[in-house]
Amino acid sequence: MPAPSGKTVWLSFLFVSFLAACGGTPPPSGSGSPMRLDLSRSELPAPGLCRIVGQPARSCDRIELGAPYGSDILFRPTDGTRRIVVCRMSVSERGVIVGVDVFDIDTRRHLDVVQAYGEDPPIGGCLGALIGKG
Repeated sequence: MPAPSGKTVWLSFLFVSFLAACGGTPPPSGSGSPMRLDLSRSELPAPGLCRIVGQPARSCDRIELGAPYGSDILFRPTDGTRRIVVCRMSVSERGVIVGVDVFDIDTRRHLDVVQAYGEDPPIGGCLGALIGKG
């Protein structure tokens, strides 16, 4: 197996740094997303609202456009399920979602990858992440 490129090492470093900053546990090799979400219940937005981590909860409408570089946006759907959507924002481009994962609110376990790194974001951004996911 060839040695990893400098770009691969740098991206791995950025991802591990992201996990340390948001409190997630490292993923198994090759999965590309954290396996647990470590946030207190007070940090979760109310159903139907979004929260940029570290800021008050608010409407999800165009929230990505005002999110700081490299921040995480939490979205809690109103469908009665106990899920939380985590949208990770680009560290270099304003308003660009680079990854979306879904977690169980009660167990904080990872449920689904909606957008893996390098894929197009869901239509409708964080708010549209669960459309078609049931």
